[in-house]
Amino acid sequence: MLTQTNVNYNYYLIDGNSDKIPDAKGGGFASKLLWDGSKFSCEMVDASGQTVIGDYDMVPILENFIEKHPDFSYRGARAILALTGYNGLFGYRTHPSAKTLFGEAAYNQAIQDATTVANALREKGYTLACYTYENIPYGSCSTTSFNRDLNAWIDEVVPILGKIDILAYAQLTDLTKEATYSGQKYEALYNAGFRYYLGFCNDGEPWATITNDYVRQGRILVTGSALAHNPDWFTNLFDASVVLDSTRGNVPK
Repeated sequence: MLTQTNVNYNYYLIDGNSDKIPDAKGGGFASKLLWDGSKFSCEMVDASGQTVIGDYDMVPILENFIEKHPDFSYRGARAILALTGYNGLFGYRTHPSAKTLFGEAAYNQAIQDATTVANALREKGYTLACYTYENIPYGSCSTTSFNRDLNAWIDEVVPILGKIDILAYAQLTDLTKEATYSGQKYEALYNAGFRYYLGFCNDGEPWATITNDYVRQGRILVTGSALAHNPDWFTNLFDASVVLDSTRGNVPK
């Protein structure tokens, strides 16, 4: 199972001067996922300030890989893409404040474009998931914050993405440390249609719990910290020392 979280291209990744528009001072990330009717690509503003189109994130990279290695994709399955909603979807500014920031026409177009991309992703074999609306820890947040976040997801995101039954927990949390789910938060998630819950493997060992009502499982996060401190987690997948660039960022020596 391959999962990418936060596939939103949030402002803090792409905007270096706080005007909510991608610029050369951003973090060097893609700013939008594009679908031209036949293939996926990403839009990005490079270091010179030019807007370029290319394979700048996982979806187009994966598509190119599968084109060369079709046996990688079992029955056409791709990856799970988990999204928040507070900065929009796939780089399209579908959150309500975008009406004020960019105008109602641009807001309506963003909703239309995000819907088109979501439908194309599903058609290609991708599965969409919730990463909470505002990237908050459902396990430790207050009931008030939880309800507000879940309702925002239902009201703003579901009309665009359609039915979502997978929840990938944000902020390294699970709903509870107990062996089984119960209580008000779980009931709210269940009533919202969630049946698959993706937590974390804190020791690098995959696990899963299957009941009549839900599937709950851990996932190994491929992060800089994990690559640096726990390279053995990835032994069966790849050589972490080859993937980790020790010359960039705050990488432990």
